[in-house]
Amino acid sequence: MYEIELYSFCSIESLDEVHRRHRDDADRASDDLFTSQSEIDKLEKRVPELTEKHKFYQDLKGYITDLVECFDEKLGQIKYLEEKFYKSKQAVATKIMERRREDVRDQMMELSANTKQQQQQIVQDPSTQADLAARQRRAAEREGRRRRRLQARQAAAAIVAKQQHNDGLSSDDELSTTEQVGVLICAFESLFYII
Repeated sequence: MYEIELYSFCSIESLDEVHRRHRDDADRASDDLFTSQSEIDKLEKRVPELTEKHKFYQDLKGYITDLVECFDEKLGQIKYLEEKFYKSKQAVATKIMERRREDVRDQMMELSANTKQQQQQIVQDPSTQADLAARQRRAAEREGRRRRRLQARQAAAAIVAKQQHNDGLSSDDELSTTEQVGVLICAFESLFYII
C-alpha cells in the first residue's frame, strides 16, 4: 500500500507539474495575445499614414523613371550642345590667345625698330606696308579696349568708393561687339538647330 501511495503521490506531483507548466504556457499565451492585439491596434492606426507614404514613393518612382527615360532620350542632344558650347569657348580662347601673340609681336617690332632709319625702311618697303597697316589697326583696337576699361573703372569708382588702379593689372580678354555677336549667333544656331 505504501507503494500505491508513493505512486499516487508521484503521479499527483507529476500532474501538478504538468498543470503548472500548462498554466504558465496559458499565461504566456494570454500575454502574447494581449501584446499582439495591442501591436495590431497600433499598426492599424498607422495604415492611413503608411498608405500615403506608399503612394508618395510609388509616384516618386514613376517620376524618376520618366525623368531617366527623358534623359536617355535627350542625352545625345545634351552631349552635342555641351560639345558645341566647349568648342565656342575654345574658339574664343584661341582668338584671344592669338590676339595676345600678335600684340606681343607688334610691341616687339615697335621696340626693335627704335631708330628712325629702320622705321623709314619698314614704311618704304611695299611688302611690309600691309603688315604695318594690320599692326596699326591692332594697336588702335588695343588702345580702344584700354580706353573702354578705363572708362568702366572710372564709372565704377564714381559709384563705389574711389579705388586706386595700377596700369597693367587689367585683362585684355574682352571681345569686340562684332565678335560677341558672332559667338551669340553661333550659340543660338546650334541651340535652335537641335530643338
